[in-house]
Amino acid sequence: MPLSGRDEDGLSEIIGFVLILGLIVVASTMYLLYVVPAEGREDEIVHMNQVKDLFVEYKGTLDSLWMNSISNLTDHRLAGTMISTSFDLGTAGGNTQAGGVFLSFMKPQGSPALMSAGKTDLDGTLRILASTNNNNTTSQKELATIPMGSLSYQSQNVYWIQQTYYYQMGGIFLNQSDGGSIVAAPAVAVYPIVENGTDASYTIPKVSIAGLNISGRGSIGGTGPLRVDTRLTENIGDTITNGPYTNVTVLAVMNTSAGARLWDRVFRNAGKQLSLNPSIVTDPVKKTYTANMTVNSGLNSLIPPEHDHVYLDLTQAEYRVTLQNVGQ
Repeated sequence: MPLSGRDEDGLSEIIGFVLILGLIVVASTMYLLYVVPAEGREDEIVHMNQVKDLFVEYKGTLDSLWMNSISNLTDHRLAGTMISTSFDLGTAGGNTQAGGVFLSFMKPQGSPALMSAGKTDLDGTLRILASTNNNNTTSQKELATIPMGSLSYQSQNVYWIQQTYYYQMGGIFLNQSDGGSIVAAPAVAVYPIVENGTDASYTIPKVSIAGLNISGRGSIGGTGPLRVDTRLTENIGDTITNGPYTNVTVLAVMNTSAGARLWDRVFRNAGKQLSLNPSIVTDPVKKTYTANMTVNSGLNSLIPPEHDHVYLDLTQAEYRVTLQNVGQ
């Protein structure tokens, strides 16, 4: 039986509706496959840059605390001072977007993060040794062993590479899948000086270190704001000029090869003026990786024997960190 004109009109409307629905499905699929990941990647890149900036500001604030404390060693006037820094764990993502289920579905997925203080694989130990020569007899002693705790932010990105920013010994470091980098260098320097009472052509090496240990315990993961409370303790060591020494050796004993490589880079950058040659030693038994730097006297053949030595400046301070969920 032939279709009536009315039936043909109804069929045309159904076919048109199906075609339009198909086009919407295809467009939505393309949007989810290409646009949403691109937006999510951009969100995570922007957020991780914000995390980096927060860590740099955090370092600057902590530096001001210990520097202002050692300037008045009689009372350590800033000891006990606590600062609070707010970190956002993860990106905002679709979970916090208004507009209903459909619009949320079309937004990038929010990514969480993990904040940790102390007792992680990033931690290590800084050892400072020095040699002296008395009556043609060389002896070496360990001047200081400083724990190197860390405050770290580990991403759990959905659309971009994973990154871990962390504060350690006054420096800011970045670990990621394609390697690591030094965002802000720790307070370790090796440079030539002219000793008082000597000719300006006689330069001798000096090692300057700020041993800034950060301690804490625990990790908090998820999304949302997190408050990091950091307090400068009373354990502030006076700035001491030790020596002179025949040589000074600085060892960064790390739990990971990635951490040792970054500290090897720290030492190489610190000693560029004196053409030092640091190295990394692996201990398979203790499962440690040690970056080491030795600063020797005798770098300038014009130096008279009585001025053939190395100086060391060492300052120590300790911070205690507490992680607080803002919603608690």
